[in-house]
Formats: sequence, C-alpha cells, structure tokens
Amino acid sequence: MGFLSKTYDRYRTGDGRLEGDLSNPIEEFFKNQPGVKKYEIVDKDNWIVDVDGSIELYEDDLYNGELFFKIGKLSGDLLSHPPRLKSSVLPLELGGEIIFVREEEDKPTSASKDLDEEEKEFGMGLISSKPLTQSKAYQNLKTALGDCISNGYDDFNIEELIADIKKEWENINNWELTVDITPVGSANNKIVNFYIGDRLVNLTAIEKALYIFFILKKEGMILTENDAIRREIKHIYSQIKGRVQDDYNGITSNHLKEQTLVGYRSGIRKAIKEVVPFSKIVDEYAIEGKNKEGNFYVRKASDELRDKLKKYFFN
Repeated sequence: MGFLSKTYDRYRTGDGRLEGDLSNPIEEFFKNQPGVKKYEIVDKDNWIVDVDGSIELYEDDLYNGELFFKIGKLSGDLLSHPPRLKSSVLPLELGGEIIFVREEEDKPTSASKDLDEEEKEFGMGLISSKPLTQSKAYQNLKTALGDCISNGYDDFNIEELIADIKKEWENINNWELTVDITPVGSANNKIVNFYIGDRLVNLTAIEKALYIFFILKKEGMILTENDAIRREIKHIYSQIKGRVQDDYNGITSNHLKEQTLVGYRSGIRKAIKEVVPFSKIVDEYAIEGKNKEGNFYVRKASDELRDKLKKYFFN
C-alpha cells in the first residue's frame, strides 16, 4: 500500500468514500507527481482539482477503483498503470491523452467483472489492449468530420481523402524512422532532424535529446530521473543546435521539475501523431513501455539508426 493508505485510514467512512478536508492528502498526492507543474483546488465542495501537467496513476492511488478527488482540467496526459479505469476517474477536460502503461509484455487485459458496461471502456496495454471496434472507429471518424464541418473546414472530397489514406497504408513499409545530422561549425553543434517516411517530426532540441537517449537504449530504460541519465542526456543535448539555456540548466540541476521526462515523452508522441495518420505506427516510434520493470524504448528503431546516432554523439 502506498502513501495514500494513511489518507484512507484517516478519511474513510462506512461506504468507502472519503470525507473531510482533503487539502493535505491532495498536497501529498501531488508531491509524488513529477509531471505536474502546478495544481489548484477549484471546488472544495466536490474536491475538483485543475492540473497543469501530466498525472501518473498507480494501483495504490485508487480505492475500489476510485480516486479520492476529482480531476477537473488536466493540461497534459493521464498515464495509468492500472490496466483499466472507471470513467469517474477520468478528467472532466483532458488536454493530452489517456495512456495505459504496459506492465507485462503481451499479457491481455480483461474487463473487470465489477464494472458496469459503460465503465469497461478505459482499458489499454501499450496504448490500447482493448481492440478498436468497427463501431468505435466509425464514431471517431464521425466526430472528426463533425469537428471539421462545425468549424467551417468542409472544403474536402471524402472519397479522395479515403483513397489517399488507403494509398498511404499500402506503402506502410516506407514509414521508417530516420535521422539527418549535419555538423555546423564544430562537432558540438549539429542540426538534427528526425523523419518518419519523408515527413519531418517537429521536435524541440530537448525532445530530440530525450528521443536519441531512448532510441539508443535497445533493451529499454526505466523512465526516471537520476544522475547517470541526466549526464547522458546533457551530453547529447549539448551537441544539438537550437538548444536553449533554460533547458540546459534544467538538465544540469538536480531535478527536471518544469518539464519532466514524462512530459517530454508526451510531447514526442504528439509530434509523431501530427505527421503519421496511423496509431499503429505512432506506437512503434513513440517512447513506450516495454515490460513490468517499467522499461521504456522505441520499439521499431533500427540498429542502423542506433549506429548512426552513436557515431555522431559518442565517437
């Protein structure tokens, strides 16, 4: 049981819910959330909390599947180690994504017998162990088209759009992750650009450094912050053109509070999604969890790509 067990002992009532002033337990919770920049309790009657950043949930954070406060606005991602979440745990407004972290390789997850049908929606593995059904895919398409039309972006031919996407899918083998590296002036000043197929992935200098770091970890790396990781990231980042002093100072300090590894990982995934129309390919080239030890890696990064990065950054 995690630190929240004391909270439950202090505030638990007969029905398993929490009552009383939850300000201190909420403060304890966010002390253990490195992906959160700041939070604000906006409704003390219902204990709704707005959050700037990303939240990572573990089994110990939940009691009977419930979180003891309600997440209002969440600007970043909700990362869940439990393989499913009740809808009551989800943010009222979500700026990022719901990402379920894979705990065991290829282990399927089943819907909880205790949940109602509408509560069984939010279970995922790497990104989603719950297969995308045809009806759900059609609903996603209707929503996307509805957003286009309601915002006046209706000058398109749906048949041509479908044909273009099918053509891209037929050429899926061409969607390979590559990198262009061009030294400028000296070996410690390099222009670095990543591509998936022929499409540029728009990353900041610090995101490029993190991406390179995890690409090079073929067997995966625990997503955490420590001196060894910081030194290696600093070594990579110090050679990338476009670096900024604030990010550099953040890497060299004892913490990365403003932009944590979790936040950077989320930014990299979003940049890939902007250029790749297929979730399966996004999963292959984003930084994703590998196994129950919590290792993270880039699944489809090639040995050729790793060799090139080693040559330019560590030779």
